Amino acid sequence: MAHVARVRLLLPAALALTLTACLDLDPDGNSSPPGEVAPAATLRLQKAQSCDGLRAYLEQAWLTSLLRTPFAVCADCEAFADDGVLAGAPEAGGGNANAPDDVSRTNTQEAGVDEADLVKAGSDGRLYTISANLLLIARGFPPGELAELGRLDLEARPLGLYLDEAAARVIVVAATEVFYALEPGAGDAIAAPDIAPPVDPAVELLFVDVGDPAAPRIERRLRIDGHHVATRRTQGRLHLVSRTGLGVPPQLWSDQRLAPWLDEYWSLGEAPAASPRRAELERLIAELVHEFVLALEPLELLPALRDGDLRSALVQCGDVFHPGVDTLWPELLTVTSLAGDGSDPRSASVVGNGSVVYANAESLYVSQPSSGWWWREAQSEQTAVHRFEIGERVPRYSATGSVPGHVRDSFAFSEHAGYLRVASTQWTGGRTRTSSNHLSVLEDTGRGELRVAGAVNGFAPGETIFSSRFVGERGFVVTFRQIDPLFSFDLSDPRAPVLRGELEIPGFSTYMHPIDDRHLLTIGRAGTAAGASWEVQLQIFDVGDLDQPRRVAAHVPAMDGTGYSWSEAGYDHHAFTYYAPLQLLAIPLSYSRGDTLFNGFIAFRIDPATGIREIGRVSHSDLARAAYCPEGGAQPLSDLCRRDGLALQWLAHPRRSVVMTGDDEAFLYTLSSAGLKASPLTNLGQVLGTVVFPASQYRYYY
Repeated sequence: MAHVARVRLLLPAALALTLTACLDLDPDGNSSPPGEVAPAATLRLQKAQSCDGLRAYLEQAWLTSLLRTPFAVCADCEAFADDGVLAGAPEAGGGNANAPDDVSRTNTQEAGVDEADLVKAGSDGRLYTISANLLLIARGFPPGELAELGRLDLEARPLGLYLDEAAARVIVVAATEVFYALEPGAGDAIAAPDIAPPVDPAVELLFVDVGDPAAPRIERRLRIDGHHVATRRTQGRLHLVSRTGLGVPPQLWSDQRLAPWLDEYWSLGEAPAASPRRAELERLIAELVHEFVLALEPLELLPALRDGDLRSALVQCGDVFHPGVDTLWPELLTVTSLAGDGSDPRSASVVGNGSVVYANAESLYVSQPSSGWWWREAQSEQTAVHRFEIGERVPRYSATGSVPGHVRDSFAFSEHAGYLRVASTQWTGGRTRTSSNHLSVLEDTGRGELRVAGAVNGFAPGETIFSSRFVGERGFVVTFRQIDPLFSFDLSDPRAPVLRGELEIPGFSTYMHPIDDRHLLTIGRAGTAAGASWEVQLQIFDVGDLDQPRRVAAHVPAMDGTGYSWSEAGYDHHAFTYYAPLQLLAIPLSYSRGDTLFNGFIAFRIDPATGIREIGRVSHSDLARAAYCPEGGAQPLSDLCRRDGLALQWLAHPRRSVVMTGDDEAFLYTLSSAGLKASPLTNLGQVLGTVVFPASQYRYYY
């Protein structure tokens, strides 16, 4: 069982200055010490081969962690040395003859690779969505008959879901959390609960039979140790990336000898490394760690899978891959592949704490920032990239490479014709730091290495990458400092990528979406020469000529005066609904200015020839009152219900939209945290159907 060790950070003035100087954080929180690049040989991963091999690696990693970071032992760690499960925590309608002609699907990065989302639409017009702890199923078509068909209490916090129509199954990806209930009549203020001891984190996969939508039932509930990182579904299999702590176990933290030795060791401050007492303390701590590791059963640290009452190891310790260099506060990154019904789980693990995942049908890549690993004391900002093969049933670690700097999100990656393209930003220079940007092309040598085949280094100095998109043999990168340069790259020769064009305009784009062979539709922030504004902006770029990209349209949704607007679509591509057959874009949008608030959706007609034209809006603010203040019903937020305040309207947070067509008409279904609405595209102000979600009695404590 992987345990959570609780520590508190001690930062006396001298140590705080030393640590800050060593890390030298850039504005995005990435470390950029002025040092050296980790050699490829030290990044390449090797198998532990046996439990003794893993034990030896962890011994050195734990010792390095204790001696290189000023942490103190928590006094009550022994309270978490058992199984780690918090007492009282959750253990781990009708056919539709009137099917739509077409429905929009989740906006994914790669064709053929599905991604978890908050809502999925079936070809029969049913809508499957999650709200708080519930799975809700609704009849969506025809829109005038929009209605809830069934619901299921998941007894977990859902993160997203997948729909397997052929098997009449929904797969819900959930996380274990400590949660507490709102008390009816408590008013606006929600008292924070006593902080309970943390449970060991786990990801839950719930396989739900939805053959009878009025009575969905959980067929299988799998619980996998670790934090959720990402999931993808391809070729009928679900691929889960999770992360488990391999930090110093609480049993070692709780040893009465360790705390005074560490306190004295760190009290020496800048004492020479060769001082007799410092060397003596290092020897004592090393002997204590060795003593503990000799009695350690490494399998107890590795993540496990629970299928009902059955518990099995995800990996064996001899199969774990680790780098050829010490890791501070090591974590285990695991890729688990399962069949569509949860059977046949197969896993591969590497030591690392990556969080950005990119996948296509054959490969899955996870990035590993040096700011979270610290390979060397003088480590330059660098990102390692691990490749896993997922085309077959068993995920297999294949190779590791590296690029300078850090990556922003999954769209910084793209594999094409066997080459991986990566866009990254690197901070250098210590206190007078500056940034530069790179586009690297990596190839798998077949010998465990992702080698740089070609690169464009150092473009847009002083800027930071805000969005990237690769389309076939072309690449596009948007950077920002005060203006928004769009860079275009020719990647037809992966060994000689070329920066071809640059366009500078105010503001910046956070997401780019290809709408045809030569046009990109983007969302981001408007701006002037002085910098970005508070307004959401849509733009169309003609990138048919890589040497001369040009903006052909821009649109800022008109609101009631100058206020602040925000769209989840700018930071989560799943909220960006572009329906190509109708050249339709729908995005959630929130706007506030004084007492004015809009929480809803705006739809646009997108035409490179004529520009961007708004066609209508759907407000969800009324659903908040319907959900939380029903007449004659329980009112968990009674004080808010007694008055018309903006706070209540914020509970209708706009999230997703779905397009359905049929009977020569098109309809927009909009989803907020308060419910669903169906509207005709010819008149979005008209509401054809509504589903009000039950008021959430739960607020999750993060």
